[in-house]
Amino acid sequence: MGVEGAAVLDQHFANLSAHPRDLANAFHDVDVPIGPNDHINAAACRADADRVRETGRWLDRHATDRCATTIGLALLTTVDNEADIPLIRTIGLLSDRFAPLTARALERRTGGGRTLMWLAERVAGWGRVHVVESRCRTAGP
Repeated sequence: MGVEGAAVLDQHFANLSAHPRDLANAFHDVDVPIGPNDHINAAACRADADRVRETGRWLDRHATDRCATTIGLALLTTVDNEADIPLIRTIGLLSDRFAPLTARALERRTGGGRTLMWLAERVAGWGRVHVVESRCRTAGP
């Protein structure tokens, strides 16, 4: 799982003139994992971090389907920029599907524990389970 999505990302990032919008519909027929995935992470790590962040932010702001939004979150999980926390947190509020990657992205960031607590107080169902598990892995009270 995740191999096809990683291949799409590799092809996208290999084309220096490609725009994030080119990925908007690229994941419809691809099995996109909802949690952290080694193949997706590796594809993001092979690319320029600024492009990865730009692409992740664009997908999470403009995607019209869950698959592209999920890939956007996966990309933001691999780059560490605190300015992304509000966007990641907002996506995490949308559905259980986004909770595993949202929790992982916040868990990796400085101050992520506070944000995980904020999110845990607002999400329900399996989303809360993923967020609370991540919060338990972070340091601090």
